[in-house]
Amino acid sequence: ATADTPFRGADTTVPAGTEWTSLLLLVVVGAGHNSVSLGWEMLYPVFASERIEFGGQDWTPPQIGATFAIAAAILVAFSTVAFPLLIRRWGIVGACLVCWLPAAALPPSFPRVVRVLLDAGWTRLSWPVVTVNCVWQIAVANLVGTGFVGVQMMMLDFAHGQPGMSALTATGWLTMARGFAIGVAPVAIGALATYGQRAEANGSLFVSRQLAFDALGAGILLVCVLPLWLLPKGAVPDLRSGGDGARGVGGRLGMVGA
Repeated sequence: ATADTPFRGADTTVPAGTEWTSLLLLVVVGAGHNSVSLGWEMLYPVFASERIEFGGQDWTPPQIGATFAIAAAILVAFSTVAFPLLIRRWGIVGACLVCWLPAAALPPSFPRVVRVLLDAGWTRLSWPVVTVNCVWQIAVANLVGTGFVGVQMMMLDFAHGQPGMSALTATGWLTMARGFAIGVAPVAIGALATYGQRAEANGSLFVSRQLAFDALGAGILLVCVLPLWLLPKGAVPDLRSGGDGARGVGGRLGMVGA
């Protein structure tokens, strides 16, 4: 790297010429993950509190809050015990991929599963409906929520491999990305939800009121998983796993040879 860039030093782990690409991909992941998390925290309470005849499940704020509380309590245990084990096995990038790939199916499936149960005659507080709400909340909290720690660790590990970049600089890039998401994501999610409701009311065959939930699932794949998959080998060194730091994402997951 040249002297006028923050990527200096012969011991950098990032292949020459890919430093800015790696940084920008991590910034996209930071903004994308924050957007998905905000989207779920917006959409779930709105869906759960909506009247059944309007496509929701007619829950009260205390009932909705209870699912968040249960999920948050289990997230503490998952982040303390299970997530570090995933990191030791696959590295921080691989651990996030292992969590985010199945998480992409959760937002699109949740409102549809609840709708099937209600249409089948189960009441809004029947055990299947309550169980689905708790299971989905716990799954989203653990598989997506750990990303707040994971993305921060990835950015700091990236800075560790850049002698000219401090941890504060890396954190600044991530904070900027998350701030952008906070400003844009709520508006985008709200617009998608409104459009989906209107399209369904007008008899659309291809767009439904679940459009915003579908967008969250697509968002996990497009702005969380895909940028990590494209990350150059060695961009985030394996500082916490048993890997050699050079196998890349596919190598950590056993998808390509070492």
